[in-house]
Amino acid sequence: MTQTVALKPVIELLFPAGETRRFVGEWGEVLTIGDLSAGTYRLNRTGTGE
Repeated sequence: MTQTVALKPVIELLFPAGETRRFVGEWGEVLTIGDLSAGTYRLNRTGTGE
C-alpha cells in the first residue's frame, strides 16, 4: 500500500495578545492575511502541512 500525504503551505501567526491562528494555502496561489492591526506579530516555525 502506498501512502500519499498532500502537504500544503501553512503559516501559524502569533498575535500580540498571545492568540495563535493558522492559515493554510494551496501551492501556486496567493495567501492573503487581512484584518491585522498595528502591533508585532511572529511566525511560528513549527507549523506543518495538512
